Amino acid sequence: AVDTGRGLAVPVVKACQDKSVLEIAQELQRLLEAAMEGNLSEEDIANPTFTLSNIGAIGGTYMSPVVVPPQVAIGAMGRIQ
Repeated sequence: AVDTGRGLAVPVVKACQDKSVLEIAQELQRLLEAAMEGNLSEEDIANPTFTLSNIGAIGGTYMSPVVVPPQVAIGAMGRIQ
């Protein structure tokens, strides 16, 4: 998710299984820039299947995910303690 001046935006990286780590990083950068500029397309935010959330960055240790179809799961990473 990206905290923008217009609110929270949740862009979607498509076809991760077909991308290298570098390609995923490049797509994340493109999506971040588009979100901050207010230029995300409908395709950029449509049809997520799996959400990965980093709750450790703010010191979190747990979360209460809400899975919204067509998502199938949400994975959360926390800080190692």
